[in-house]
Amino acid sequence: MEGDRPALDDTRKQSCWLRPEVVFLVALVIAAYFSMLTALPVRGEESRWARVATEMLETGDWIVPRQQGEPFLDRPPLGPWTMALVGWARGRVDLVAIRLPSVLATLATTLLIYGYSCRSLSRLGAFAAGATYASFGLVHQLGWTGENEAVYTLLLGGALLLWHTGLVRSWPPALIWSVGYGLAALATLVKGPQAPVYFVAVTTVYLLVQRREAGLVKREASSKADSWRLTIASYLAGIGAFALIVGLWLVPLYLRTGWQSVLDILTQTSAIRYGTDGLLAHLALYPLEVWVSLLPGTVVLVGLAYPRLFRQMGAAPAEVRFALVGILVTFPSVWLAQEARPRYFMPLSACVAVIVGWTIERLVAPPRVAGVPARAWRGHPALESKARRLRDTRARCPRHEAPRFWWRFCMFSAAAGIGGFAVVLSLAGHTGSASLAAIAPPLSQAVAYVAILLAIAGVLAWSALRVHARSALIAVAALAVFQGLLFRGLVTGALSRNANDLTGIVANLRRELPADVRLVSFGIANHRFAYHYQTMIGQLAWPQSEADVPSDVTYFCFDPAVCPTLLPFDPNASGAALQEASALPFEWECIAWLNTGRNRSEVPEEITIIGRIVRRR
Repeated sequence: MEGDRPALDDTRKQSCWLRPEVVFLVALVIAAYFSMLTALPVRGEESRWARVATEMLETGDWIVPRQQGEPFLDRPPLGPWTMALVGWARGRVDLVAIRLPSVLATLATTLLIYGYSCRSLSRLGAFAAGATYASFGLVHQLGWTGENEAVYTLLLGGALLLWHTGLVRSWPPALIWSVGYGLAALATLVKGPQAPVYFVAVTTVYLLVQRREAGLVKREASSKADSWRLTIASYLAGIGAFALIVGLWLVPLYLRTGWQSVLDILTQTSAIRYGTDGLLAHLALYPLEVWVSLLPGTVVLVGLAYPRLFRQMGAAPAEVRFALVGILVTFPSVWLAQEARPRYFMPLSACVAVIVGWTIERLVAPPRVAGVPARAWRGHPALESKARRLRDTRARCPRHEAPRFWWRFCMFSAAAGIGGFAVVLSLAGHTGSASLAAIAPPLSQAVAYVAILLAIAGVLAWSALRVHARSALIAVAALAVFQGLLFRGLVTGALSRNANDLTGIVANLRRELPADVRLVSFGIANHRFAYHYQTMIGQLAWPQSEADVPSDVTYFCFDPAVCPTLLPFDPNASGAALQEASALPFEWECIAWLNTGRNRSEVPEEITIIGRIVRRR
C-alpha cells in the first residue's frame, strides 16, 4: 500500500545536519524573519529597550539599565546588552541592531529543536518539529521584534533540551548540569527568576518520574556512597555556574543601587501578573488562547484524543516524554496568572513543537523502525532502543496502525481554507470592504500570491490523498511557506501601510529647535520619541512651581498620560487651551505635538507635546 512504503530511511550513515531539510529550515527562517529587520519602523516596546541599549553605549554603564539617565528597574539587561553589542559594531542602535538578536535566536531555536528531535524521531518527525516552531503564529509575531521573547525562548528552551540531550547521551554529569544551569542563568538575565524555577521544577519532576538519578553519575563509581558524592558534586557544579553568571551582574548592581533595586528588577514584572479579578474567565480562555497562538501546528494535537494514538505516548521516545513533562509542569504558572498572555508561554513552545513533530510522525506512519529489516538495525543502539519501544506499543495496541483520518482531515481542511483565502484575496480590492482592502496587496503582487496559495492548497490536497512520509514532509514544508507568506507578505504589508514612522517627523522637529538646545521631559518621556530624538532627554519631576524648573531649561516635552489635568488629550485643542489644561505653573507656548503611537490615526493613542517656556525680562 502507498501508506506502508518505507518512511524516509533513518538508517543512513548521513548525519542529520547534512540533510536537505536543514537547508530548507535555514532558508525558511532567513526568508520569513531576516527580511523583517527593516521592514517596519520601531514598534511596541522595541524603542524602550533600544533606548536602554543606547544609553549603555553613551554612558559606558552596562550594569544598571537606564532611561533618560535614571535607573530603569523593569527587568535584567541581557536583551539591551545584545542590542548594544550589535549597535556598537554598526555605530548606532538602529533597526538591525534592535532586531538581529531576536532573529538569530529564532534561527538557533529552530535548529536546536530539529537537532534535539533527530535522535529518536524520523526525518519527517524531526523536520516537522523544527518547521512547526518556525511556523507558529506566536513566533511569527515575536520572533523578529526587539522584544525579549525570542532570546528568552532560545536560552530557557536550550537549557531544558540540552540538559536532557546530555542525560540521554551520557555526557559527563558535571557538564550536563553546568550547561543546563548556565543557560538558565543567561535566561535569568533576560527576564528574571522564572527561568531557574522552570528549569529546577522540570528536571526534578522528570527525574522523579523516570527514576533516572543514577543516570547522572558516572558508571565507574565504585560504591553507592561514591555515586551520591559524584551526583552532589555534579549538581553543585551546575549551581556554581549559575551563581557565577548571574553574580557577575547582580553583585555590581547591588553595590551600586542597593538591595531594594535588586528585588525590584528581579520580581517587579512577574508580581503584577497575579490577581483575582477576572480569574475564572482567564482560566477558561487562556488554554484556548495559547492553542490558537501556536497554530497551525497545534491542530494535529487534537488527534491525540484518539485513544489508539494517545496510548502510544507511553512508548514515545524520551525526548517526547520530557517535552510533555516540561509543558505539564510549567503551564499552571501562567494559567493561574490572571494577567498572563500567550506570549508568556513562548519559552515552552519548543516543547510543544517536539510533540507536534512526533504526532505528525505517528499520524502518517505506522509505529515501526521505518520499514527496516532486523538485520539493518541490530547493533545500532538508537534503532534497537526504538524497536523495543515499538514492540511495547504493539503489545499494548494490537491494532497498532496510527489513525490517518485526522491527518487527512487536517490536510483537506487546510487546502480548502487556503484555497478559499486565495479567492478572497483575489477579490479583496473589488468588494468595497475597508477591512479586506486593508490587507489587499497591489494587483501585480496579488496575482503571484494567489498562484502560490493555490499551489500550496494543491500540495496539501495531494498529501491528504497519498499519505506517506515523503508527502507529509512536503505538506509540512508547504504549510511553513504559507505561514511565511501570510505574515511576511500580507500582514506586514498591511501593517506597513498604516505604520507611524517617526524618523522623518522627529528629524524635522530637531531642525526647528536651536542647535544647542537642552530638551527635558516632565515625567518620563515617551520611549518612541526618546529613541528617535537620539540625544538623551533629561528627566524632571512634574513641576509644582516655576522654581522647580532650572533656569537653563527653555524647551521641554511631556506625555499627556503623566499630566494630572490633561486627560483625555484633544488633538483639535488650540495652543492656548493646551496651556490652560496642562496647569503648568509658568507661561509657555506649544511648539508641536506628535503622534507617538505605532499607527497613524486621527485620534492618536499616544502623544508627545513639545513646548517652550516664555520668560519675560
